[in-house]
Amino acid sequence: MDKFADAFTDADAVFVLPIYAASEEPIPGVMAEALAAKIEGPLTHYVPDFASAVAAVVSAAGEGDLILTLGAGNVSQLGPQILAALDAA
Repeated sequence: MDKFADAFTDADAVFVLPIYAASEEPIPGVMAEALAAKIEGPLTHYVPDFASAVAAVVSAAGEGDLILTLGAGNVSQLGPQILAALDAA
């Protein structure tokens, strides 16, 4: 998990959602909270759900910022939710 955490050191902010096993058994110790704790450098927070992630991103975002959503499963639904919340703000 250390090498994966290093991938985010150039980000200004990172919001980590829960990690779910797909069709395999969960890997012991691989948890979102632990990953968030290992990321050094940027503002990093564990967020427990999409609603919390949207609120955190909207709060942190500024004019001209690039927001990336990375992950598997239904994370593709997060981008439109963030855009809608930014439009409403």
